[in-house]
Amino acid sequence: MFKLLYFILFLTSVRGEFELNILHYNDFHARFEETSLSGGLCDKTSEEPCIGGFARLATAVREAMNREQDSILLNGGDSFQGTIWYNILRWNVTQDFMNMLPHDAHVLGNHEFDNGIEGAVPYIKALNSTVVTANMIADDEPTIQGIYKPSTIVERNGKKIGIIGVIISSTDVR
Repeated sequence: MFKLLYFILFLTSVRGEFELNILHYNDFHARFEETSLSGGLCDKTSEEPCIGGFARLATAVREAMNREQDSILLNGGDSFQGTIWYNILRWNVTQDFMNMLPHDAHVLGNHEFDNGIEGAVPYIKALNSTVVTANMIADDEPTIQGIYKPSTIVERNGKKIGIIGVIISSTDVR
């Protein structure tokens, strides 16, 4: 039995396998405040539970990262649209909230382009982490060139981890 276990452990180390905790969220849609299940205002006097909100997200992320300090944090895009926060303050408030968390990478969603390239560029430039989008070709759009990468590499426990991002091909960037 011991020899078999040793052999299995040896094979595992030769193959380079390791555990990695990946924290990921997407389609946040500027839901910085908690809401009701139906998407309306959260009413703490109601029996309907309140869900979401940035405070809840940030708490969950920080607790998970404290438990497993070598975790990676990814934002899958669509942080824009959906609330008055975004309608009035646009990317300014979104980037402030996103920068409160230690993201390893962001991917752009289709809603990051709802206000065109001119709406996405300030957001991308202000983020504290790398924006990865491998399938976006910006040859004809100089304002967005050089502010995102097709991929990035992060290191955890001496292991290099490649992160790539893709955006849905039907995204209208005008």
